[in-house]
Amino acid sequence: MDGIIRYENLTTDMARICEHLDLPWDPSLLPKFKAGIRPPLAKVTDLYTPTAKKIVEAVFAFELAFFQYTFPTEEDAVLLNGENLAS
Repeated sequence: MDGIIRYENLTTDMARICEHLDLPWDPSLLPKFKAGIRPPLAKVTDLYTPTAKKIVEAVFAFELAFFQYTFPTEEDAVLLNGENLAS
């Protein structure tokens, strides 16, 4: 494996990979398959039941550790659309 593309850096990582492969890159052509699916006021913390969280932690233990991902907490208070509820 020569590189990793992270979803949170998708546009930048795709540009880097395409440049490495000498391929054209137009970020406007990147589809947004999930845009508009979730309710606008849904919180990230609402996505995982305790059981779902345990399953994700077990199945993706390597990825969570390697990429230093954590589950959001209620204190994070961030909506799925990126707005911070505290502001």
